[in-house]
Amino acid sequence: MEKLLEACIAGRSGIRDGTGRVDDSLWLPFPDISLRDEEFSQLDFLRKDLQRNRALLMLIHVALQALRTESSRDALGERDGLIVATTTSRLANWEQAYRGFIQHQAAEDFLLRFGDRQSGLLLQELSNFLKFRGPSFLVVSACAAQLQAISIAHQWIHSGQVDRCLVLGCETMSEMTQEGFRSFQLTSFQVSRPFDQERDGINLSEAASALLMSRSSDVPSIAKIVGVGLSSDAYHMTSPSPEGVGLGIAVKEALLRAQLEASQLDWIHAHGTGSRHNDAAEAAMLSSLLGGSKVPITSTKPIHGHALACSGGLEAALCIEAMNRGMVLPTLGLKTPDPTLPALNFSKQLQKRSIRYLLKTCLGFGGVNAALVLRNHEFTD
Repeated sequence: MEKLLEACIAGRSGIRDGTGRVDDSLWLPFPDISLRDEEFSQLDFLRKDLQRNRALLMLIHVALQALRTESSRDALGERDGLIVATTTSRLANWEQAYRGFIQHQAAEDFLLRFGDRQSGLLLQELSNFLKFRGPSFLVVSACAAQLQAISIAHQWIHSGQVDRCLVLGCETMSEMTQEGFRSFQLTSFQVSRPFDQERDGINLSEAASALLMSRSSDVPSIAKIVGVGLSSDAYHMTSPSPEGVGLGIAVKEALLRAQLEASQLDWIHAHGTGSRHNDAAEAAMLSSLLGGSKVPITSTKPIHGHALACSGGLEAALCIEAMNRGMVLPTLGLKTPDPTLPALNFSKQLQKRSIRYLLKTCLGFGGVNAALVLRNHEFTD
């Protein structure tokens, strides 16, 4: 996360040829984590079939990072929960076998790989690695998935079902995903430019992220969740409502639970994909919500790309790191805000300012919407 934050500050994008891919040499074989002998053996076995196990290994990597922080217990226990958000899961695992299958080759390999495609197996195998048998849940609700997972974890903790919850997100690149988005003419071969008049599409990317949530006041925290909001507007399978109505419902719910007015926000990290329709819908909603308040609005997707189900958690974690350093991260590539959009405070430059409350938004295919309000840990109620 530290390197990603540095890239945002420096304006250094990881997008190449329109996509953001994770360099496996940077995290395999877990150089930044102290492994036990049993774990090392398990990981060595999983790496032998990287095509199948790449998403699982990415999840294990971020899970161990989150659990082995200095301030937390290093394993999940009976009073903990586990939630995973993904859309692609192991999709890339059977694409190659499928190609051979339709060419009347390697049918046995395809049947084996296709039978292994279920997203639920990813959660099951992660649970097995972590030796976890407590409450677990899988969320596959498109680009809002990890924010929805955070909302579910928040509910679990506040209802007393669990004391802690590890919320994970993971996306790996697949040809089917790329071709699907290209067929909708949503992708760009350049670095995306959210809210800019010259924006021409999104950058798909890979990522894995983990957030460890806890009810205990004895555990040092870096932020507090004060409001969550979810909605499903069913406007269209792939396009948001032009006025962002569904997202507005989720945002208003989150603000209501946080007992805040929109003008009290210090920063809004938008979904901000860089697509024509998404940015227009989100801007329309924010204009209606803010009513003239000049809250800074940014998107960091030009740095790390759009990691689909993982985007909400990844960006929330990034925002927390920036918030605790008194920074509003800029939108890389934003030169001229689109004049057809409402006149909002789209932030082009890094801002140094005290941040008490932050809003993170996400919306996805099928009309799913999620919003999260975070409070800086340095402030109290």
